[in-house]
Amino acid sequence: AIRFRQVLDQSTPQWQSVTLSEPVRWSMNDPLEALISRLFLLEADGGRLPGKTEYSAGELVIEPWEPATASDEALSRAFGLLVDAHYRTSPADLRQWLDDPAARSWRARIGDQTVGVLWCALEGGLPDELAQQVSLGTRRIRGHLLPQSLASHSGYPEAAVLRGLRVVRIAVSDEVRRAGIGQCMVQAARGYAAEQDVDYLGTSFGGSADLLAFWQTCGLHVVRVGLQQEASSGEYPLQMVAGFSQAGRDLEGRIRNRLADHWLTLLPGNWQGLEPTLLAGITADLPTGPTLDKDDLRDLSNFANGHRGFQVTVPVLRKLSQAPGIMAWLKSHEALAVWCQSVLQGRPWSALQADRLCLGQREGEDRLRQVVRDLLKDGPGL
Repeated sequence: AIRFRQVLDQSTPQWQSVTLSEPVRWSMNDPLEALISRLFLLEADGGRLPGKTEYSAGELVIEPWEPATASDEALSRAFGLLVDAHYRTSPADLRQWLDDPAARSWRARIGDQTVGVLWCALEGGLPDELAQQVSLGTRRIRGHLLPQSLASHSGYPEAAVLRGLRVVRIAVSDEVRRAGIGQCMVQAARGYAAEQDVDYLGTSFGGSADLLAFWQTCGLHVVRVGLQQEASSGEYPLQMVAGFSQAGRDLEGRIRNRLADHWLTLLPGNWQGLEPTLLAGITADLPTGPTLDKDDLRDLSNFANGHRGFQVTVPVLRKLSQAPGIMAWLKSHEALAVWCQSVLQGRPWSALQADRLCLGQREGEDRLRQVVRDLLKDGPGL
């Protein structure tokens, strides 16, 4: 509902919300239901900030925070922010947040009002033998989501041996969102990780272009894209990491380089559902590919200004997509969706026509030729 409402607001602003207020399965004033609701914070609400919504840098305080020792009011406010911001937050998350000895949390406040919360978990530090078993897929242990994923799916058992700090949830009050508070909390977590000799900071989330951009501003980079769309969000899982120690930085670099090497091969068969802006953002975030040689530039010129066929030019167009600055340049181009779906995702022209991205193959190819002409004339580094 959180994300779908945003779509409705943009596409059909006249939509109406209908809310069921009278219970169906119990009486209105059932005392047991009221007790359960209070115990598990089922009605937790981030609430609204009283008074002004602007603040000076000196008024914002970022501090370590222990939810298990907080007052009922403060805990309800903080958990309400998580509920408001995350579609999957449940009472099971509340229990984990309070009980998990690996949990580390920070709070952002203005005065005595909580305006943001960051919940992290220490992960990894597994013995070498167990990490190898996780990498082989013969063992799966409770917790350690990010290191296990990088060990088993990306194939790097050392990710489970190293110590990581994973962001589990982050939320900021609506009234002060996009004011840098989230970045300040992540910066506090980075400072803690450095002090505690943690090797890397990471996060795993349902991929979207705005979340990718946020984590990039926090200094994290893409290391893995999940192959299956999440049933709850319809989005591909995206995992990002920032290495701190030498071992952590080496691991980040190796995983990113390997993903970049495999990206153009894996993309058409696995991620045809990736939204173009997100796809462009991921591709731009990965390390660049091999330099275009004179034969590549000749083929691009013949495609842009002559009659060289699209199909035989696809390998060069894909190589061009990994050239420095190209996808960042294309992100603001009106033909981005056509480029992503035809060149990178390998969708047939009939599918693009059905999605009203082009009138047909000829018109679609003409648009790509114009893009390449623009790139050859004004593109970065060409």
